[in-house]
Amino acid sequence: MNDPVDETKPIISHEEQLARIERLPDSDALAECVDIVYAGDTNDRVWARTVIDTGLQRGKAQATEFERKICGGDGDREWNESSEEEIKKALDKIVGMDEDLRKLVINYGLLYQAIGRLDTYDVFCPEETGSPQASQPTSVEMGVLNAPEGEDIMELDDPWAEGNGEDVDETTASTVIDDPWETNSNITAPASDLEPKLAMPGPETQSTKLEPISLTLKDFLSQPILDIALQFASSANLFALKLVSGFHYSELFPFRFTIWNSLPAWVTPEDLKTHRLLPDVGDDGIELGDFRSFHLFHWIPALPTLKSTVPQNAVLDTDGLSKWFASRVESLDNVGALDLQLAWVQHGASLGIPNLDALGEDLSLLSRLIYDANLSPAQHEKWTLATWKKATEGEIVSAYLANSTPSTIVGDIRRLVLPYLYVLESRAERAGKPDTHLVERLLHEAVLSLPLHSALPVFEASKATIPMSERLLRNDQNVARLALACLYGSDEREVWSTMSGIFECLPVWDVSGGDLESDKEATATTLDSIATFVRPHASSDKPPSAKDLFIFFAPLPFAALSRALDILDVHLESGEILARWNTAVQLRFLLQSARDKEEQAQLAEKMIRRQAGMKDLGKWTKLWEDMCRLNGGDDALLRGAFGTLLLEDMMRAYLSGILGSGSEPHLRQPLSSN
Repeated sequence: MNDPVDETKPIISHEEQLARIERLPDSDALAECVDIVYAGDTNDRVWARTVIDTGLQRGKAQATEFERKICGGDGDREWNESSEEEIKKALDKIVGMDEDLRKLVINYGLLYQAIGRLDTYDVFCPEETGSPQASQPTSVEMGVLNAPEGEDIMELDDPWAEGNGEDVDETTASTVIDDPWETNSNITAPASDLEPKLAMPGPETQSTKLEPISLTLKDFLSQPILDIALQFASSANLFALKLVSGFHYSELFPFRFTIWNSLPAWVTPEDLKTHRLLPDVGDDGIELGDFRSFHLFHWIPALPTLKSTVPQNAVLDTDGLSKWFASRVESLDNVGALDLQLAWVQHGASLGIPNLDALGEDLSLLSRLIYDANLSPAQHEKWTLATWKKATEGEIVSAYLANSTPSTIVGDIRRLVLPYLYVLESRAERAGKPDTHLVERLLHEAVLSLPLHSALPVFEASKATIPMSERLLRNDQNVARLALACLYGSDEREVWSTMSGIFECLPVWDVSGGDLESDKEATATTLDSIATFVRPHASSDKPPSAKDLFIFFAPLPFAALSRALDILDVHLESGEILARWNTAVQLRFLLQSARDKEEQAQLAEKMIRRQAGMKDLGKWTKLWEDMCRLNGGDDALLRGAFGTLLLEDMMRAYLSGILGSGSEPHLRQPLSSN
């Protein structure tokens, strides 16, 4: 809402205001000019420039004398951020208690700053008529300003960019600004020349469209230049940002990272590279660019209370640059811009910024998970760079294989899991902590976590008959240990064909020719130790997992491992028979009951009871034959599920079952164990 107009207040014309300024002492005249420029109606550019020029002329003599004193006779002195304390002390010393002089110096600096702002605004919003610049034979399209005779012409090529390597002679009539961050660049006017120079866009900007800005001249003069730059950054008006950062480099350089962090997430580093708005690094690993030396009166407006308002953000070293790029990448996590995150890392690497390798590796591996692992929408939402960094190695491997099928599991391990494991191995080597078993260990853990139907293709891809270079798992003994752990650690009861398929993939070892008694002793020891390990010690104890069992099988010597496979063969046959008669059990039950007569008797009775109501005597005969197979075997230590039962006990249970079924036991031949 606009303030009401005081109609009783006389309207003073511009001519009357100028006449009034002319009658004031110099200090008051500058104060009046500052008030008109920063607080009055300054949307008239011609009037604003007239007021600024008037004020600069009124204060020029005293400002020149002040500068001579503060420079100590060095008229060509250059100023930068390291001079701030010196300027404050000299200002206090020179002006002493003379408040009029202090006010004049500060106001002169404000007008000096305003003329630069006005020149910048003329670039953004050129006037067709009425502007002093409009009468000159120059334009933005031409890229240079036809300056008054004897004054330098400054041509803005690339603000905030690396230099093009060409030497620029400071004495020439055209000074090219192609890298506002380069330490040795020059954009300052000589200290003896108090008239600021106007930097115009260079020829490179001719093909770039200058978007209109919504700021009025009054806003442009009164708002902090940082706020203006932040507006351009947040609205992604990159060309405007490039221009304002070039014209007001010394004021904005300390806040460059604040400005970059205000850019929308969707702005790509390629966009910024096009406008050369990103940091660069030199051969020494240090950020290129620094506070440029600039005119003394650029500092003065910041010192009205002799306190600095400019942060001392010096150039960053490699560590600082790496941290900024990493923070920029991490800030994109919330928008799910993985491609942009990769682009930022790649751009940083192209600039020679170190310590981004691990971040780039993480993003590449994460992209494989996002794009190649067939994740569900819910799984997609879970995975970001932050969750990736927090996840354990096992969690990441499980995520890679979460949606794998038996037909894709082997390929997924080869193209997703193994590259990830090799990166981990390489990192361990770079960190000075090599782990030669890392890939094998984590691959084993992945296999142990698979359901049996997915584990089968892994064992099929690891057969001893396959050439070693093509095998997924190449150590035969480890393949056997993994199979034993997966099978005895499984809770499955009805997948005996899958279990047998895994067994058929295992190596066949010839252990004949050894001492028979020693072999029996090894078998007994192996059977007893495994059965003891898998048997719960209390009703609440959980059975050992596949990973627990693998730890148990890992130290078994070759002979014991071979006997364990023989035992597995017998148990698989027993499991298939039991399942055929609707008495399926977990494979580990056969292991833990191998020496327990009571458990075997209960299992036999359960098997017979499950056939209640069966009238076909032929099936009863087949049942007896299978019971005998579960009881028999040449090696007493390698018998089936009923290996500890007496034949008479089995017969008693069997006949009880037939009679209970109501069938007449007209058997054509006596029952036997054959």
